[in-house]
Amino acid sequence: METTAVPTPANPIPTVAWLTNIFQSSGVIGPDVAVHTISGPADRLKGGIGGGPVIPYSITYNQNEDSGNTNKESLDSELPSTIVVKAAVARIVTKVAREAWFLNAMPKGTFSPPKIYYSVADFNVPEGMLIVMEDLRQSTTRLDQFHGGQGGANVETNSIQGQETISSEAVWKQAFETVAVTHAKFRNTANITKEARTKLKAANWF
Repeated sequence: METTAVPTPANPIPTVAWLTNIFQSSGVIGPDVAVHTISGPADRLKGGIGGGPVIPYSITYNQNEDSGNTNKESLDSELPSTIVVKAAVARIVTKVAREAWFLNAMPKGTFSPPKIYYSVADFNVPEGMLIVMEDLRQSTTRLDQFHGGQGGANVETNSIQGQETISSEAVWKQAFETVAVTHAKFRNTANITKEARTKLKAANWF
């Protein structure tokens, strides 16, 4: 029987039944749809994006026969075809969990992060982080396509579509403006909570 075991930072591979439940409860799929397969790299430690612990998984779906729609190809094309799982367990006392905590705690509408389907932020020992999130490669373009291999940030694809001749300066300007607007909401303000000061890097300084 397919397990519904919850992924953890130490064992982050999602199962079909668990992901079906997560997607149904968050409205990604309806109650008549289920995740059919999840496939990822054979070697999770070597198969990450950029060589790191950021693992993409491909997904296919099934729909109940009595739903009236049995077009599986159409179903798969309309739903997320991939997710990204980012997980880490600290070997020493650090704050590897802060990214997961931040994405959960960040007020909605502050900026445009990936959709977060599930996350764990464990600040105990061993500290751990797990994020199951939207694969931004489906809707964004990396900046290094415009200005060399150091552009780790992304811009939304629809903002540069139809602009084949857009300059690298224009793309970088857009990215930096977005980052600046995000940072400006938290600098020199009183809305950084006491909890955030204990978890986010340099929060007290900001």
